[in-house]
This record gives sequence, C-alpha cells and structure tokens, in this order.
Amino acid sequence: MTIDASAVMILFMKTPHWKTLAAGWCLALLLAAAIPATVLADDEAPPDYDARILSYPTNVQLDGGTTALSWLALAVVGGLSVAVLFKDPKRSHLD
Repeated sequence: MTIDASAVMILFMKTPHWKTLAAGWCLALLLAAAIPATVLADDEAPPDYDARILSYPTNVQLDGGTTALSWLALAVVGGLSVAVLFKDPKRSHLD
C-alpha cells in the first residue's frame, strides 16, 4: 500500500489552522508554567565550596557579582541589531 503525496498535502490543507494555533498556544502556556514550577521546587542550593580555598583562615571568596555586564552585552547586541536597519538597501554585494 502506497500513500499518495497529494493526499497527504490535501489532508494537511483541510486541517483547520486554528487547531494548530491553539495547540501551539497550549504548548507554550504549558512550558511557561513548567519553568517557574521547577525553580520553586529547587530549594536553596548549597554554596559552592572550592577545596583549594577552604584552608585559608579568612574568607577569600568574592561576593556575588551584578548583572551589569549582561545588560551591557544586551545593549551592544541591540545597538548592532538596530544599526542593521539603517543599512543602505541599494548597495549590492558586488561593491
């Protein structure tokens, strides 16, 4: 028994697109609800101790850092993305 390729395409085209869209939204909501649930299930993780610095009499570990570098990287990538919008559309790749 062989399946005709046109029959498969017709079957795909006859399926209502709203069902596919609704299934996509349901999957997105399910995944969006699962992420906070996994974070909330994880209680406070124990601190990472490095065996090389445990013998020091004082605390030699650095305090927790900030997210400033991440925001700076986001601003740079965002600036590059916006700069591409102002590229001359009449230039060809043969210049």
